[in-house]
Amino acid sequence: MTPKKTALIITAAGADYYLALKDNQPTLYAQAQQKLDYLPAAWTSDTECAHGRIEYRELRLAAFDLDTSLFPGAWQVASLTRYYQQKFAANPKEPKI
Repeated sequence: MTPKKTALIITAAGADYYLALKDNQPTLYAQAQQKLDYLPAAWTSDTECAHGRIEYRELRLAAFDLDTSLFPGAWQVASLTRYYQQKFAANPKEPKI
C-alpha cells in the first residue's frame, strides 16, 4: 500500500497519522529538506556520552504547505536528526533527515 493510500484511509476514518518521508519520493523529499534545513531547531536533546559515542538530536518543525495531494490531510513536516561522533573520532557523522 502506498503512503497516499494509507493517508487516505486514516483521514477518512477521522484519525491523524505520522508517516515517514523518504528519498524514494525525490521531489517532495527535496522540498521538505529545503524547507527544514534553514529552520532553527525547535528542540535539542541533551548531549549523551554512552556506548563509546557522543550524540545529540535536533527536531525541526514546519507547516506542510507542500503538495498535499501526495500526503492527504498532512499539516506539518518534521525532521529529527541525530548527530554523533565516536569518542575518539575526528569528524562527527550526520545522517539524512
